[in-house]
Amino acid sequence: MRLRSFLTLTYISCVAASVMGAAPDYYYKSMEGYKGTSLRKAAKGVVRQHTVISYGAGENSTWGAFLSTDTRIVDGKLCWWDMYSDNNVAATGASPGSGMNIEHSIANSWWGGTKNDAYKDLFELNPSDSKANSAKSNYPYGEIEGTPHYDNGVTRVGHPKAGQTGSSQGNWVYEPIDEYKGDFARSVFYMFTVYDDLSWSSNTAWMYTPGSDQLLQDWAIEMLIRWSKMDPVSEKEIKRNDAVYGIQHNRNPYIDLPGLEEYVWGDKKNVAFSLSYIENPEIPVDPVDPVDPVDPVDPVDPVDPVDPIDPVDPTPVPEGIWYAVQSAGDLNGEDFYAIVSAVNHVFMSDTGAGKYMQQGGLADIRTSSKGDYFNEVPDGTALLKLENAGGDKYYISVYDTHYNSHRGYLNSTAKKSVNLADSKSESALAEISITNGGEAEIKFGSNGNLLYNSSSPRFTTYTSDQEHLRLFRLDVPLPTVVGEIINDDADDYVRIFSLQGVAVAEGRESEAVGALHDGIYIVVRNGKTYKILK
Repeated sequence: MRLRSFLTLTYISCVAASVMGAAPDYYYKSMEGYKGTSLRKAAKGVVRQHTVISYGAGENSTWGAFLSTDTRIVDGKLCWWDMYSDNNVAATGASPGSGMNIEHSIANSWWGGTKNDAYKDLFELNPSDSKANSAKSNYPYGEIEGTPHYDNGVTRVGHPKAGQTGSSQGNWVYEPIDEYKGDFARSVFYMFTVYDDLSWSSNTAWMYTPGSDQLLQDWAIEMLIRWSKMDPVSEKEIKRNDAVYGIQHNRNPYIDLPGLEEYVWGDKKNVAFSLSYIENPEIPVDPVDPVDPVDPVDPVDPVDPVDPIDPVDPTPVPEGIWYAVQSAGDLNGEDFYAIVSAVNHVFMSDTGAGKYMQQGGLADIRTSSKGDYFNEVPDGTALLKLENAGGDKYYISVYDTHYNSHRGYLNSTAKKSVNLADSKSESALAEISITNGGEAEIKFGSNGNLLYNSSSPRFTTYTSDQEHLRLFRLDVPLPTVVGEIINDDADDYVRIFSLQGVAVAEGRESEAVGALHDGIYIVVRNGKTYKILK
């Protein structure tokens, strides 16, 4: 979407966007190496699971979400960002203003009108002028030839040009204005990726080929890819994608990965996809100084802010795999753990916000013969150490993602109150049990269980039912130690290795450990191997 003269919103500066916007680094890795239909299905595997919100008015419903995803400032007033008309209707709360509707970019009648996940998905919903919504009806997208039947300057309805298929109701098509064609094309790509298994009705045949792997008709593919190139990813779409991610916890890969549609439907559908092929999305020119050639980051400065000749990493991050805890027997005081919501797969953050813990990124959970697992946690995840206090009771220490900063002890002093305390206390004593299904119950006495509220969203203690948790334990492969240990008869003599198996110290334990930087190490003492955190 490019900016039109009728918008009085001014972007103050150009946004420096990465290839994947605000997506976690690992988010799309599972799509590597796939092509065509297999790539589309791999993308669905990444983004299909999401939080489904209520449809309609209300803070936790569609109009409440639109306050975060579809507003702009016009003449100092917060207005709905309507991609169907020039109207600037004030957004005064979580309900429509005068003459506004919720519009489906693909009409829900195309799948029989069922009010399913697709019906409520923010990636296909937008605030819309009710008259434009009515004129657009459930017609397919197309390019109008001749005089439009309806034209408000933004939404046009008319007969399609030769080679394109209109509806059976007067042979009408809906054509958005050029500035929004890419936005709607990427919405169509998302919908036919995520909801490829819907029971699509006969209406869909206007653009859709039932039973085909490519789903969309050839003419529709050509037109939508052309629209996507003509109207590349904009700052509006990037910000909206991030806002929807904060609500639904999934993203539109066709916004994060511009050109992905070429590898699914286009000329590159027989080419194995790689994230390295994706170029940065086009960002609008800075209207304040469009000719300023100066990069805010010095392009000729060769200095690495981290000393390139210092071989010691002061905050080593263990390389390992996080496996789901299956039973109480998996709990010990030697390993690190991470908390993930059982349904939405959201990590618990190490940042407290008053009387609760914030949500972090999403866990890329896979399945293996050893159970569910993932390979890394995003920055800001709360990493836990357990100190057994007898039976099934533990003190839970919280560390940051780099394993070297103790945030405090997880504690609850009242219902709906969980935060970090500097020291152990009765309120920091938690009872941990694991069900046969692998769900973790972390109970703080009468104050309730630690659970995840996806509506708020936050982690805190509840006595009423919320989303349950799972614990994942970090499994760090231990290095193989070759050779004979010197002074084997000295109980306090150790050899110490980095997590990569490199010998870093040996001698009496107190002296050898004392000389190390903070971090996690492997210690060999009397032929036995231990992990230590310094």
